[in-house]
Amino acid sequence: MKCITIGTTTIDIIMQVAPNDVERMTTHNTNVSFMMLPLGQKMEASSIDVSVGGGAVNATICMARLGQQVCPILKMKNDMNGDKVLQWLDRVNIDTSYILTDATQATGISVLLSSVERDPTVFAHRGANTQMTVDCINPSALTNADVVYITALSGDSAKIFPALVKKVHDGTRFVATNPGIIQITRYGADIIKSAPYIDCLTMNHREASELIANMGDNICENVDVTVDKDHPLRDKMTVLKTGLSTQNHHISLARFMKTMCDLGLKYMVVTDGKNGAYMGTPDGIYFSPSIPTKVNGTIGAGDAFASTLVTYLADSTKTNAYALVAGALNSASVVSFVDTQQGLLTDTELDARITDDMLNNIVFMPYGT
Repeated sequence: MKCITIGTTTIDIIMQVAPNDVERMTTHNTNVSFMMLPLGQKMEASSIDVSVGGGAVNATICMARLGQQVCPILKMKNDMNGDKVLQWLDRVNIDTSYILTDATQATGISVLLSSVERDPTVFAHRGANTQMTVDCINPSALTNADVVYITALSGDSAKIFPALVKKVHDGTRFVATNPGIIQITRYGADIIKSAPYIDCLTMNHREASELIANMGDNICENVDVTVDKDHPLRDKMTVLKTGLSTQNHHISLARFMKTMCDLGLKYMVVTDGKNGAYMGTPDGIYFSPSIPTKVNGTIGAGDAFASTLVTYLADSTKTNAYALVAGALNSASVVSFVDTQQGLLTDTELDARITDDMLNNIVFMPYGT
Protein backbone atom coordinates (compact mmCIF):
# COMPACT_ATOMS: atom_id res chain seq x y z
CA MET A 1 0.00 0.00 0.00
CA LYS A 2 0.98 3.63 -0.49
CA CYS A 3 0.78 5.48 2.82
CA ILE A 4 0.98 9.23 3.44
CA THR A 5 1.96 10.45 6.91
CA ILE A 6 1.29 14.05 7.96
CA GLY A 7 2.52 15.69 11.15
CA THR A 8 5.66 16.48 13.09
CA THR A 9 9.35 15.78 13.12
CA THR A 10 11.77 16.50 15.94
CA ILE A 11 15.29 15.86 17.03
CA ASP A 12 14.97 13.92 20.28
CA ILE A 13 17.65 14.35 22.95
CA ILE A 14 17.02 11.57 25.46
CA MET A 15 18.74 11.84 28.85
CA GLN A 16 18.60 9.04 31.39
CA VAL A 17 19.33 9.75 35.05
CA ALA A 18 19.59 7.08 37.72
CA PRO A 19 16.47 7.04 39.98
CA ASN A 20 18.67 7.38 43.06
CA ASP A 21 19.90 10.76 41.79
CA VAL A 22 16.45 12.41 41.75
CA GLU A 23 13.70 12.93 44.27
CA ARG A 24 10.08 12.07 43.52
CA MET A 25 6.94 13.62 44.95
CA THR A 26 3.34 12.53 44.29
CA THR A 27 0.33 14.66 45.22
CA HIS A 28 -2.42 12.93 47.18
CA ASN A 29 -5.42 14.67 45.62
CA THR A 30 -4.51 14.53 41.94
CA ASN A 31 -2.06 11.60 42.05
CA VAL A 32 0.37 13.56 39.87
CA SER A 33 4.06 12.72 40.24
CA PHE A 34 6.89 15.24 40.10
CA MET A 35 10.60 14.68 39.57
CA MET A 36 12.81 17.07 41.56
CA LEU A 37 16.39 17.99 40.66
CA PRO A 38 18.93 20.06 42.64
CA LEU A 39 19.15 23.66 41.45
CA GLY A 40 22.48 24.92 40.12
CA GLN A 41 24.28 21.57 40.21
CA LYS A 42 25.90 19.47 37.55
CA MET A 43 24.49 15.94 37.47
CA GLU A 44 25.74 12.71 35.96
CA ALA A 45 23.56 11.18 33.25
CA SER A 46 23.46 7.44 32.72
CA SER A 47 23.23 8.11 28.99
CA ILE A 48 22.42 10.84 26.50
CA ASP A 49 21.15 9.76 23.08
CA VAL A 50 20.15 11.81 20.04
CA SER A 51 17.72 10.48 17.46
CA VAL A 52 15.22 11.64 14.85
CA GLY A 53 11.61 11.42 16.02
CA GLY A 54 8.27 13.18 15.92
CA GLY A 55 4.89 11.61 15.25
CA ALA A 56 5.00 11.64 11.46
CA VAL A 57 8.57 10.34 11.26
CA ASN A 58 7.89 7.59 13.82
CA ALA A 59 4.81 6.50 11.87
CA THR A 60 6.74 6.67 8.59
CA ILE A 61 9.50 4.38 9.84
CA CYS A 62 6.96 2.01 11.39
CA MET A 63 4.90 1.67 8.22
CA ALA A 64 8.00 1.32 6.04
CA ARG A 65 9.24 -1.57 8.19
CA LEU A 66 5.83 -3.16 7.71
CA GLY A 67 6.53 -3.23 3.99
CA GLN A 68 4.56 -0.17 2.90
CA GLN A 69 5.55 2.60 0.48
CA VAL A 70 5.51 5.67 2.73
CA CYS A 71 5.73 9.37 1.93
CA PRO A 72 5.88 11.85 4.85
CA ILE A 73 4.55 15.40 4.62
CA LEU A 74 6.01 17.61 7.32
CA LYS A 75 7.74 20.93 7.86
CA MET A 76 11.18 21.86 9.18
CA LYS A 77 13.87 24.46 8.64
CA ASN A 78 16.88 24.17 6.38
CA ASP A 79 19.17 24.04 9.43
CA MET A 80 21.51 21.53 11.06
CA ASN A 81 18.69 19.57 12.68
CA GLY A 82 16.70 19.62 9.45
CA ASP A 83 19.71 18.09 7.71
CA LYS A 84 19.75 15.31 10.32
CA VAL A 85 16.10 14.53 9.60
CA LEU A 86 16.71 14.30 5.85
CA GLN A 87 19.87 12.24 6.30
CA TRP A 88 18.04 9.72 8.48
CA LEU A 89 15.08 9.40 6.10
CA ASP A 90 17.40 9.07 3.09
CA ARG A 91 19.36 6.41 4.93
CA VAL A 92 16.24 4.28 5.33
CA ASN A 93 15.08 4.93 1.76
CA ILE A 94 12.08 7.16 2.50
CA ASP A 95 10.74 9.51 -0.19
CA THR A 96 11.43 13.05 1.10
CA SER A 97 10.21 14.93 -1.95
CA TYR A 98 7.16 16.37 -0.16
CA ILE A 99 8.94 17.61 2.95
CA LEU A 100 8.71 21.40 3.25
CA THR A 101 10.99 24.01 4.80
CA ASP A 102 10.08 27.09 6.80
CA ALA A 103 12.15 30.25 6.53
CA THR A 104 11.70 31.47 10.10
CA GLN A 105 10.98 28.62 12.53
CA ALA A 106 13.66 26.12 13.49
CA THR A 107 13.31 22.37 13.10
CA GLY A 108 11.45 20.94 16.11
CA ILE A 109 13.49 19.62 19.00
CA SER A 110 12.62 17.78 22.20
CA VAL A 111 14.62 17.11 25.34
CA LEU A 112 13.41 14.07 27.26
CA LEU A 113 14.48 13.46 30.86
CA SER A 114 13.90 9.85 31.87
CA SER A 115 14.44 8.45 35.33
CA VAL A 116 11.59 7.25 37.55
CA GLU A 117 9.58 4.41 35.95
CA ARG A 118 11.15 5.26 32.56
CA ASP A 119 8.26 7.62 31.83
CA PRO A 120 10.08 10.77 30.64
CA THR A 121 9.38 14.43 31.22
CA VAL A 122 9.51 16.15 27.82
CA PHE A 123 10.59 19.71 27.00
CA ALA A 124 9.42 20.43 23.46
CA HIS A 125 10.19 23.28 21.08
CA ARG A 126 7.69 22.79 18.24
CA GLY A 127 9.31 25.23 15.80
CA ALA A 128 8.42 24.69 12.16
CA ASN A 129 5.92 21.98 13.14
CA THR A 130 3.50 24.80 14.00
CA GLN A 131 3.56 26.22 10.47
CA MET A 132 1.68 23.55 8.51
CA THR A 133 -1.12 24.75 6.21
CA VAL A 134 -3.56 22.90 3.98
CA ASP A 135 -1.55 24.12 0.98
CA CYS A 136 1.40 22.09 2.31
CA ILE A 137 -0.41 18.98 1.05
CA ASN A 138 0.62 18.66 -2.57
CA PRO A 139 -2.22 16.93 -4.47
CA SER A 140 0.31 14.84 -6.38
CA ALA A 141 1.39 13.21 -3.09
CA LEU A 142 -2.14 11.86 -2.67
CA THR A 143 -2.23 10.22 -6.10
CA ASN A 144 -2.88 6.49 -5.65
CA ALA A 145 -2.57 6.81 -1.87
CA ASP A 146 -4.31 3.98 0.01
CA VAL A 147 -3.78 5.33 3.55
CA VAL A 148 -3.45 8.85 4.95
CA TYR A 149 -2.33 8.94 8.57
CA ILE A 150 -2.39 12.31 10.35
CA THR A 151 -0.40 12.39 13.57
CA ALA A 152 -0.65 15.10 16.25
CA LEU A 153 -0.56 18.62 14.85
CA SER A 154 1.32 21.29 16.81
CA GLY A 155 0.33 24.87 17.63
CA ASP A 156 -1.40 26.76 14.82
CA SER A 157 -1.08 23.70 12.57
CA ALA A 158 -3.91 22.11 14.57
CA LYS A 159 -6.31 24.74 13.23
CA ILE A 160 -6.17 23.20 9.75
CA PHE A 161 -7.40 19.78 10.91
CA PRO A 162 -11.00 20.01 9.62
CA ALA A 163 -9.91 21.29 6.19
CA LEU A 164 -7.07 18.77 6.11
CA VAL A 165 -9.20 15.66 6.63
CA LYS A 166 -11.72 16.89 4.07
CA LYS A 167 -8.91 17.38 1.55
CA VAL A 168 -7.43 13.91 1.97
CA HIS A 169 -10.76 12.07 2.24
CA ASP A 170 -12.06 10.80 -1.07
CA GLY A 171 -14.17 7.82 -0.05
CA THR A 172 -11.54 5.26 -1.07
CA ARG A 173 -8.53 6.15 1.09
CA PHE A 174 -8.28 4.89 4.65
CA VAL A 175 -7.96 8.09 6.72
CA ALA A 176 -6.65 7.79 10.27
CA THR A 177 -5.51 10.23 12.90
CA ASN A 178 -3.90 10.22 16.34
CA PRO A 179 -4.25 13.75 17.77
CA GLY A 180 -2.33 14.92 20.84
CA ILE A 181 -3.65 16.19 24.16
CA ILE A 182 -3.14 19.91 23.38
CA GLN A 183 -4.90 19.54 20.02
CA ILE A 184 -7.81 17.75 21.70
CA THR A 185 -8.07 20.26 24.54
CA ARG A 186 -8.06 23.31 22.25
CA TYR A 187 -9.77 21.96 19.14
CA GLY A 188 -11.77 18.96 20.32
CA ALA A 189 -14.94 20.25 18.65
CA ASP A 190 -13.14 20.20 15.29
CA ILE A 191 -12.27 16.54 15.78
CA ILE A 192 -15.89 15.66 16.59
CA LYS A 193 -17.17 17.53 13.53
CA SER A 194 -14.60 15.81 11.30
CA ALA A 195 -15.68 12.27 12.25
CA PRO A 196 -17.49 11.67 8.90
CA TYR A 197 -14.14 12.05 7.10
CA ILE A 198 -12.13 9.77 9.43
CA ASP A 199 -11.98 5.98 9.39
CA CYS A 200 -9.88 5.42 12.51
CA LEU A 201 -9.37 7.79 15.45
CA THR A 202 -6.86 6.78 18.14
CA MET A 203 -6.16 8.42 21.50
CA ASN A 204 -5.22 7.41 25.01
CA HIS A 205 -7.51 7.27 28.03
CA ARG A 206 -6.70 10.79 29.22
CA GLU A 207 -7.16 12.28 25.75
CA ALA A 208 -10.50 10.54 25.27
CA SER A 209 -11.65 11.92 28.63
CA GLU A 210 -10.82 15.43 27.42
CA LEU A 211 -12.70 14.89 24.15
CA ILE A 212 -16.03 14.11 25.84
CA ALA A 213 -16.40 17.76 26.88
CA ASN A 214 -16.95 18.58 23.19
CA MET A 215 -19.60 15.96 22.44
CA GLY A 216 -22.58 18.12 23.41
CA ASP A 217 -25.95 16.66 22.44
CA ASN A 218 -24.44 14.08 20.10
CA ILE A 219 -24.24 11.35 22.75
CA CYS A 220 -26.29 8.27 21.86
CA GLU A 221 -28.99 6.77 24.09
CA ASN A 222 -28.14 4.21 26.74
CA VAL A 223 -25.99 1.44 25.36
CA ASP A 224 -23.70 -0.96 27.14
CA VAL A 225 -21.48 -3.99 26.74
CA THR A 226 -21.03 -6.85 29.15
CA VAL A 227 -18.23 -9.25 29.94
CA ASP A 228 -18.52 -12.41 31.99
CA LYS A 229 -17.66 -11.78 35.65
CA ASP A 230 -15.29 -14.76 35.60
CA HIS A 231 -13.46 -13.69 32.43
CA PRO A 232 -9.67 -13.87 33.06
CA LEU A 233 -9.10 -10.43 31.50
CA ARG A 234 -11.93 -8.66 33.32
CA ASP A 235 -9.60 -6.98 35.85
CA LYS A 236 -7.61 -5.45 32.99
CA MET A 237 -10.70 -3.73 31.57
CA THR A 238 -10.55 -0.79 33.96
CA VAL A 239 -11.84 1.86 31.52
CA LEU A 240 -14.80 -0.37 30.72
CA LYS A 241 -15.71 -0.22 34.41
CA THR A 242 -14.88 3.42 35.18
CA GLY A 243 -15.82 5.09 31.88
CA LEU A 244 -14.38 8.44 30.81
CA SER A 245 -14.47 11.43 33.14
CA THR A 246 -13.38 15.02 33.47
CA GLN A 247 -14.27 17.43 36.24
CA ASN A 248 -17.69 18.21 34.74
CA HIS A 249 -18.41 15.30 32.41
CA HIS A 250 -18.77 11.53 32.55
CA ILE A 251 -19.73 8.93 29.98
CA SER A 252 -19.46 5.15 29.80
CA LEU A 253 -16.92 3.76 27.37
CA ALA A 254 -19.65 1.98 25.42
CA ARG A 255 -21.68 5.17 24.90
CA PHE A 256 -18.54 7.05 23.89
CA MET A 257 -17.51 4.40 21.35
CA LYS A 258 -21.01 4.00 19.90
CA THR A 259 -21.49 7.78 19.65
CA MET A 260 -18.21 8.29 17.79
CA CYS A 261 -19.06 5.51 15.34
CA ASP A 262 -22.56 6.91 14.85
CA LEU A 263 -20.89 10.19 13.89
CA GLY A 264 -19.02 8.45 11.07
CA LEU A 265 -15.97 6.57 12.39
CA LYS A 266 -15.33 2.96 11.50
CA TYR A 267 -12.96 2.53 14.43
CA MET A 268 -12.63 4.49 17.69
CA VAL A 269 -9.54 3.37 19.60
CA VAL A 270 -8.72 4.18 23.24
CA THR A 271 -5.45 2.95 24.71
CA ASP A 272 -4.89 2.39 28.43
CA GLY A 273 -1.15 1.84 28.79
CA LYS A 274 -0.10 -1.44 30.39
CA ASN A 275 -3.73 -2.53 30.76
CA GLY A 276 -4.36 -2.74 27.02
CA ALA A 277 -6.51 -1.05 24.40
CA TYR A 278 -10.16 -0.81 23.31
CA MET A 279 -11.42 -0.51 19.74
CA GLY A 280 -15.01 0.54 19.19
CA THR A 281 -16.82 -0.32 15.96
CA PRO A 282 -20.45 0.26 14.91
CA ASP A 283 -21.28 -3.23 16.29
CA GLY A 284 -19.35 -3.45 19.55
CA ILE A 285 -16.04 -3.08 21.38
CA TYR A 286 -12.85 -5.11 21.10
CA PHE A 287 -10.47 -5.37 24.07
CA SER A 288 -6.80 -6.16 23.48
CA PRO A 289 -4.55 -6.86 26.48
CA SER A 290 -1.04 -5.43 26.42
CA ILE A 291 2.00 -7.64 25.86
CA PRO A 292 4.19 -7.99 29.00
CA THR A 293 7.69 -6.62 28.47
CA LYS A 294 10.55 -4.88 30.26
CA VAL A 295 10.08 -1.12 29.87
CA ASN A 296 13.17 1.00 29.13
CA GLY A 297 11.28 3.99 27.71
CA THR A 298 7.67 4.87 26.97
CA ILE A 299 8.12 7.43 24.19
CA GLY A 300 7.01 6.21 20.80
CA ALA A 301 4.79 3.45 22.19
CA GLY A 302 1.60 5.19 21.11
CA ASP A 303 2.99 5.99 17.66
CA ALA A 304 4.02 2.35 17.17
CA PHE A 305 0.66 0.97 18.30
CA ALA A 306 -1.46 3.38 16.27
CA SER A 307 0.51 3.27 13.01
CA THR A 308 0.76 -0.53 13.12
CA LEU A 309 -2.94 -0.85 13.87
CA VAL A 310 -3.85 1.50 11.02
CA THR A 311 -1.62 -0.38 8.56
CA TYR A 312 -3.30 -3.68 9.33
CA LEU A 313 -6.86 -2.31 9.56
CA ALA A 314 -6.40 -0.85 6.07
CA ASP A 315 -5.31 -4.28 4.81
CA SER A 316 -8.49 -6.17 3.93
CA THR A 317 -6.69 -9.51 4.32
CA LYS A 318 -6.16 -8.95 8.07
CA THR A 319 -8.80 -9.32 10.79
CA ASN A 320 -9.48 -6.73 13.48
CA ALA A 321 -8.03 -9.09 16.09
CA TYR A 322 -4.86 -9.52 14.05
CA ALA A 323 -4.47 -5.74 13.72
CA LEU A 324 -4.85 -5.25 17.48
CA VAL A 325 -2.32 -7.94 18.36
CA ALA A 326 0.17 -6.57 15.81
CA GLY A 327 -0.17 -3.09 17.33
CA ALA A 328 0.31 -4.40 20.86
CA LEU A 329 3.39 -6.43 19.87
CA ASN A 330 5.07 -3.54 18.06
CA SER A 331 4.34 -1.18 20.94
CA ALA A 332 5.79 -3.66 23.43
CA SER A 333 8.91 -4.00 21.30
CA VAL A 334 9.39 -0.22 21.13
CA VAL A 335 9.20 0.32 24.90
CA SER A 336 11.99 -2.19 25.40
CA PHE A 337 14.31 0.46 23.91
CA VAL A 338 15.02 4.05 24.97
CA ASP A 339 14.20 5.76 21.66
CA THR A 340 11.14 5.65 19.43
CA GLN A 341 12.31 3.52 16.50
CA GLN A 342 14.93 0.90 17.41
CA GLY A 343 12.29 -1.55 18.54
CA LEU A 344 10.01 -1.26 15.51
CA LEU A 345 9.45 -4.69 13.95
CA THR A 346 9.11 -5.70 10.32
CA ASP A 347 5.97 -7.34 9.00
CA THR A 348 7.83 -10.66 8.82
CA GLU A 349 8.92 -10.37 12.45
CA LEU A 350 5.40 -9.49 13.58
CA ASP A 351 3.82 -12.33 11.64
CA ALA A 352 6.27 -14.76 13.24
CA ARG A 353 5.44 -13.54 16.77
CA ILE A 354 1.64 -13.51 16.50
CA THR A 355 0.20 -16.71 17.96
CA ASP A 356 -3.26 -18.24 18.06
CA ASP A 357 -3.32 -17.72 21.83
CA MET A 358 -2.76 -13.97 21.34
CA LEU A 359 -5.57 -13.79 18.79
CA ASN A 360 -7.89 -15.76 21.08
CA ASN A 361 -7.16 -13.27 23.89
CA ILE A 362 -8.89 -10.50 21.92
CA VAL A 363 -12.33 -10.01 23.46
CA PHE A 364 -15.29 -8.75 21.39
CA MET A 365 -18.28 -7.36 23.27
CA PRO A 366 -21.39 -6.49 21.18
CA TYR A 367 -23.49 -3.51 22.16
CA GLY A 368 -26.59 -4.09 24.22
CA THR A 369 -28.83 -2.06 26.52
